[in-house]
Amino acid sequence: KTIGILKIFKNNKFTKTCVPFNLLLNFSLLGLKKDFRKLLLYTRVNASCAQLLSHREPFSSPRFNLSSPSTFLIHGYRPTGSPPVWLTQFVQLLLQRRDMNVIVVDWNRGATNINYWKVVDNTRKVAANLTDLIQKMEVKEKFLSAIKSRQLYETIMSWFSLNQFSITEFSNRQ
Repeated sequence: KTIGILKIFKNNKFTKTCVPFNLLLNFSLLGLKKDFRKLLLYTRVNASCAQLLSHREPFSSPRFNLSSPSTFLIHGYRPTGSPPVWLTQFVQLLLQRRDMNVIVVDWNRGATNINYWKVVDNTRKVAANLTDLIQKMEVKEKFLSAIKSRQLYETIMSWFSLNQFSITEFSNRQ
């Protein structure tokens, strides 16, 4: 059974898209397609409606906040293809504790196969995908930190320039 993307319309305008966890039992027998990994983003704003993160441009999602902490939930081997029963509850519990990026790594299509060793091989692909995402996050975070540092420097220098006369005047009186 496949549950597709849920689209909600209001006044004939698209408002949001919820991406469900994959429920594909037939992949345990038939194998999988090339791209079997999905990154599902949850935040307090969309706690019950996952947003699909792009592998190439994960920061294009307006809900992804690099300033917030990120937590990854990754399931293991799924012999029947059913979603982990704990997944939704974990997402909700994490978001109750604090606002963060909860990224569910849905690799159900790669974790469901009667050939367990094929699944083991797929874990390396999932790990490579996550490594790439985390490295992108680190690069983007350093870039944003550099911008913030530059803005702070410019703010301090602006303040100093505006107040230089007062400081000099005060120093001369002492």
